[in-house]
Amino acid sequence: KERNPGYSCEGQGQPSRDYSTEDGFLCYSGSFGDDRQDVALPMLTGGDISTSFGDFTLDLSGVEAVSNPCHIEVNTSFGNATILVPRRFTVKTATSVSFADVSVIGQPESVSQGTIFLKASASFGQISVRYI
Repeated sequence: KERNPGYSCEGQGQPSRDYSTEDGFLCYSGSFGDDRQDVALPMLTGGDISTSFGDFTLDLSGVEAVSNPCHIEVNTSFGNATILVPRRFTVKTATSVSFADVSVIGQPESVSQGTIFLKASASFGQISVRYI
């Protein structure tokens, strides 16, 4: 897995919601319900997001910059995850789906201020990247 060395969200996935950021790396684990997480960081370095049995929205509009590289892994099962990305950033996706869908809605600006590499895995659900 392509993650920042020394950062892991493993062991934090409890049946509810758990969110943290450390040195710009965001961790989120949520299950059974709907949730929205607004992220405000001077520099996003990466992330690990896991959701199940619910709808989740991650809003990155409060992120000022992304590191190079910036890898985010999103795993969703039996639910939907929506990632709202400012148009000043570009998202490149790698997907793995099982009875699911990953979609990108909108376009980034022609001159990008950084790239987010998104590894999206979905089972019986959907992951949507929406440029805002």
